[in-house]
Amino acid sequence: MSYRYRHVEQGIIYINWIGQVGMDELEQGIRDAGLLAEEHGDVSYVAVLDLTECLATPFDRRGLERLVQADQRVSGYVIVQPSSTARVMGDMFTQITHRPFRMVAWPSQALPVARQMLQTAA
Repeated sequence: MSYRYRHVEQGIIYINWIGQVGMDELEQGIRDAGLLAEEHGDVSYVAVLDLTECLATPFDRRGLERLVQADQRVSGYVIVQPSSTARVMGDMFTQITHRPFRMVAWPSQALPVARQMLQTAA
């Protein structure tokens, strides 16, 4: 498995992506996050995508767009240590999907941003 995920608190799922992540792992990780949110009764949630241990992600715009929109309970995404490509994709998906993507430099910044996103969505 090239990811670890956990329910941090009500409405926040934290996913650490590790190594080279393929489209199959992304799909499974998003499904697992949704199941975890369901298990904890989250009506909506913010997904924190931590890329600090990630070496590469797929560059499949259509596939990624489909994943971004797969779970309607997702209020937004926080990306930790995004690559330049991830920044561009996040900006593009914010415009296309109307779901906010926020970029942070450090894991310690992710939860405050995720909490703010949840409050804004409520």
